[in-house]
Amino acid sequence: MDFNKFGISYQIFFDVFGNLYVSDQGNHRVLRFPSSSSNGTNASVVAGTSTAGDGPCVLYCPYGIFVDNALTLYIADKYNHRIQRWKFNACWGDTVADRVTQTGISLYLLNYPTAVVLGMNHYMHICDKNNNRILCWAPDACAGDCIAGCSMTTEASINQLNSPFTIVFDSQGSLYVSDTGNNRVQKFLVYDNQLSTTTTTTTSTSRTTSSATSITTSTSRPALQPAVPQYQVLQSSIPWYQALQPPEPVPQHPAPQQPALQAPVSQALATRHQVL
Repeated sequence: MDFNKFGISYQIFFDVFGNLYVSDQGNHRVLRFPSSSSNGTNASVVAGTSTAGDGPCVLYCPYGIFVDNALTLYIADKYNHRIQRWKFNACWGDTVADRVTQTGISLYLLNYPTAVVLGMNHYMHICDKNNNRILCWAPDACAGDCIAGCSMTTEASINQLNSPFTIVFDSQGSLYVSDTGNNRVQKFLVYDNQLSTTTTTTTSTSRTTSSATSITTSTSRPALQPAVPQYQVLQSSIPWYQALQPPEPVPQHPAPQQPALQAPVSQALATRHQVL
């Protein structure tokens, strides 16, 4: 089996030991390359059988992948509309989101998921692409909770998404979403159940100037409340990457007109004497 050739690869992931995981979507499998590997000879298939299917041993166009500290692999099995959990060295996976392997808009269904990221307390955060939303799924839950794009409409407002494709968290717990259909990246601030809440509002007067106001208030949520993170969108119309504006054209001034050449004085006097 040639591990140096991929079908179509959409995501890579490094585990805590530096091993490289590749979502080989075109071949319906996930590969693992050891950290010491310099080529594909030491690679191994850790999920899937290179044949599309919907059983526990197979995948159908896997996209996003995530590996936790226990080397458990989570796979956004896109065309099966499910999230598969593949424990280390297991021969098959467990379906941990959308257990019926069908598409839909209910909170227990997915519609072409493309990314999965594990958050605190092993909550899965799922990019439910064709439902235009992000779900937070508790361990062993039968359904998820919507945390972004919950209207599921393809608009460009700050609380809406259009074909979100990937998600990541920063060190503060804020959620970033690649909102592909809207050609932008959306940032969502997280509310921690035991910390203060910060709300940032940004208003824009143009595409290059903005003013921001931050308000910090203490939270009164009890510590025993379920630790499902709640998100508020960071309102901003300033693009992450602003296209360079073409330089303003240099004004073209007409060339100054040269004064008409006059005959030398001696020649002018001679002409005058001839006339007289």
